[in-house]
Amino acid sequence: KSEVKSYLSIVDVSLINLKKSTLFKTVIPSKIFESAAMQVPILIGVDGEARSIIERYPAGIFFEPENESDFSEKLHRLITDKAFYEKCKAGAAVLSTDFDRRILACKMLDAIMN
Repeated sequence: KSEVKSYLSIVDVSLINLKKSTLFKTVIPSKIFESAAMQVPILIGVDGEARSIIERYPAGIFFEPENESDFSEKLHRLITDKAFYEKCKAGAAVLSTDFDRRILACKMLDAIMN
């Protein structure tokens, strides 16, 4: 875990994928938040809640899990469309702020105390 930052600092795109399964529709991989904190656009192959978060901000782009051609197409867009890439970096920065654990913990404490 302590080395994640050094790895993310040298990549242009973060790949987050899981097997195509309805089981994973409620899963939110922690790699999303680590990548967003480093402002690395995300290529997400996880449908459901994780996809929704990435698209809401927008911090990256979704590809259908286990679909090689969709993966290639979406990766190509991320690495060739500079305006889209920068939009994803900016979205990642906002995502990381909105999901900052310290801020969320303070909000939770306020809710409990009031």
